[in-house]
Order: sequence, then structure tokens, then C-alpha cells
Amino acid sequence: MMRIASVCAIALAFGCPFLSAAEEVDHRSARADKDSRGVHAEPQFFRREFANSAVVVLRIRIPPHATIPQHDVSPRVVVWLTDAHLELTFPDGTVREESYRAGQTLWVTPERHAGLNLSDRPIEFIAVIPTARGIRP
Repeated sequence: MMRIASVCAIALAFGCPFLSAAEEVDHRSARADKDSRGVHAEPQFFRREFANSAVVVLRIRIPPHATIPQHDVSPRVVVWLTDAHLELTFPDGTVREESYRAGQTLWVTPERHAGLNLSDRPIEFIAVIPTARGIRP
């Protein structure tokens, strides 16, 4: 938990002027299209761990060989809890394979993609999503 708190602090310290209003996830929708806030995730794959006026912290767990339809990803810090091997497909048809190691932390810029867990094991990560209200001048 201390590592997640540190990541949150780093994300807030650098501030992101292009963030939309509160980055909340619509738990009622499993549609692959964008909701009114520009954030979408498959509800069966995530759980909200924490939320306040500065950040929303989600735990995302994708089963082996599971596919997630096209969705928008807001700017966020990602902390990988497991090793991961996945395939991302972008709206223009571009496909990119990515691999991550447990403990790896990175900043994710806004993008739209579909995802496929290429592994025989579930993959799991924490997403720390700063909110516009959490940005200080």
C-alpha cells in the first residue's frame, strides 16, 4: 500500500493539465463505446480500491486469454502486480504486443484500444487515475 501511496503522490506532483473532470468509471455499463465522461472499462474486470477528490484507484484483473473490447483509457499511473503479456489493438487496426514485469510502474497517456491477455494466467494491475480536482497550480 505504501508503494501505491508513493505513486499517487508522484502523479499529483507532476500534474496533468489535459485531464478531464473527475475520472469516475461507469460500473453500470459494459458497452465498448465511450460514456459521457470518456472513461470505460469492463466492470467484471475491475474493482475500485479507493477514491477521493484527488485520485481514483482501480484494481484491474484480466483472466487468461480474456478479450476487452475497444475502450478509452484516461491518463494514469499503472503499477503491475503480476507479469503480463498482452496484445493491444488500436482503432486504425495497428496491433502491438506488450510485456510487463510485476512491480513495473509506468505512466499511460490517453488512448483507445482493445486488449487481449495472451497469458495462461490472469494479469493484474493497479491504475491510479488523477482527477481534475486533484490538480493544484
